Amino acid sequence: MTPGLVSEHAAIEQALHGLADDYPEALVRIASLRAGGLHYLVFGWIEFYPFDMQAPIGWKAGKRPWSVPGRSGWSCGFSAHRVTSEIAIRWYTQAATGNINLALGAPSPVPAIAPGLAPEPTWGHFATSVDVPFTLPWHDGPRIHRLVPMRRPSRPVWELGAIEPARDWLRDNLGFDPFAYEEWLGGLALLAPDPVCASCQLFPSARSSSNGETLSLQLVPRRTALRTADLTSLTVHVAERRFGAWASIQSVSVTQDGFATIQAPQPTDQVGWAIVCRKRGLLRASEPYPWLNQINIDTAMSGAIAEVEVPSGGRRKPAQTYRVAQRASVQSLVVGGPVDDRARARLQRLLARRRDRERRAAAPQRVFGIQPSPSPATPAQLEAKKQEAQDFVVGLVRAARRRLVFVDPFFGPREMRLFALQNSHEAVVPRILTGLLALKTLAGAAQGFQAQAGLHFAADLRGLEAQLGRRAPIVRIMPGQDQSVIHDRYLLVDDEVWHCGPSFNELGDRIGVIVRLPNPLEIRVMIARVWLQSRPLSEIAPSPPGAG
Repeated sequence: MTPGLVSEHAAIEQALHGLADDYPEALVRIASLRAGGLHYLVFGWIEFYPFDMQAPIGWKAGKRPWSVPGRSGWSCGFSAHRVTSEIAIRWYTQAATGNINLALGAPSPVPAIAPGLAPEPTWGHFATSVDVPFTLPWHDGPRIHRLVPMRRPSRPVWELGAIEPARDWLRDNLGFDPFAYEEWLGGLALLAPDPVCASCQLFPSARSSSNGETLSLQLVPRRTALRTADLTSLTVHVAERRFGAWASIQSVSVTQDGFATIQAPQPTDQVGWAIVCRKRGLLRASEPYPWLNQINIDTAMSGAIAEVEVPSGGRRKPAQTYRVAQRASVQSLVVGGPVDDRARARLQRLLARRRDRERRAAAPQRVFGIQPSPSPATPAQLEAKKQEAQDFVVGLVRAARRRLVFVDPFFGPREMRLFALQNSHEAVVPRILTGLLALKTLAGAAQGFQAQAGLHFAADLRGLEAQLGRRAPIVRIMPGQDQSVIHDRYLLVDDEVWHCGPSFNELGDRIGVIVRLPNPLEIRVMIARVWLQSRPLSEIAPSPPGAG
């Protein structure tokens, strides 16, 4: 080893020297690929264990490397080695200079190829609140140091990402898919949980008659029979954000009992905090989040189970049956109370409206039907696509809590039973706006015994009214005679409006799309006006003699 490289190793180890006292043991986890007689690093990390915890015994993913399907001579390996923190630090510093050994503790090293690695942050420092896909709950937002690959991984590693069984194998052993998190692929990382605090809580504990608020801080030190972490080395910085602006930052010294209080002149909005140690630097950080001041709990009871029969719509639309639980509101419970802060409440409403606008602007969409391909689709594939489209619309229908409206010039009795009855919430009354032309077609399975669909629709609706009462669908015919005034198809779910290209009676038969509209209010107003000008189905389809 050259003198320059020796001095670089020494400088890195010196920067990490203090870790050995806080973390006696570590677990080194490594995932690798063997291809063409060479070993490649896929990903690896060192998990440090604080002095009050013991690292688990190491393991391997099977007695032999896992053979990669479809690639002769390719295999993947995963191992977890329990070592002292000194050995782990030495291995990590050597890896930083390109000397990666896959066989810790073995008589002979197994070198691995990896892209050039660079530290982030610099040596001796850590970052917190990092988006890490492989941490565990007990890590509690650990400090992170990483060695970032400075170029794209080698071709064999990159080609491994195109093999789905290999990605499944990596998920099973690494706990995540590194090809879905390219920023970690081919790199290494250190995970160092807080070595001083076993837990930390900050919460509102009291409110004064003058509308002031007290926040309480509780820290629990790490401890064993021989050692207790020193909490007096810590300072907690508490910051409040109020509607996008920083309002205050207070620093609190921590005593060994771990308790402290912070006074605020009014109910706090979003509070974040950071724990800083005089010796170790930043240990923990929490982004500003709002408190939960009030909870509303609504209890619903599931009563009778209604069985809905969907009649056949012809040879390609067989009859169906499904069950819907009838739910009724039983009890409402309110825990806590609203904050007595008028300006804050007003701003919350205004910001909520802005978030709704932004959410509507990012409207999702779904494509139905079979995409073109050289070989024709099989009947099973066509049926699967139709069922997929139907299930998506049913999912939207079941999510309604206040409003459910279908607008379709060709919406008939079959679609009413297939979709409109899928919602089980008592506050939701399905409303259907259909066209006159659809009601003139013949309905019925037996030739010679067919009647106009409108008569069948009206008769079915009367039966549902007797069963469901006020929850029965309301059907109206839009103006325009045979040319319905509304051409498109819409589904209104609460405040959202979905625009559907195909009619609801042929979802999945051909390629079509359903998309949530970014400005639903305009469409809802238009539909409401047409609804007022429409006529009830009962006025157009006369009741049979003796009915009523």
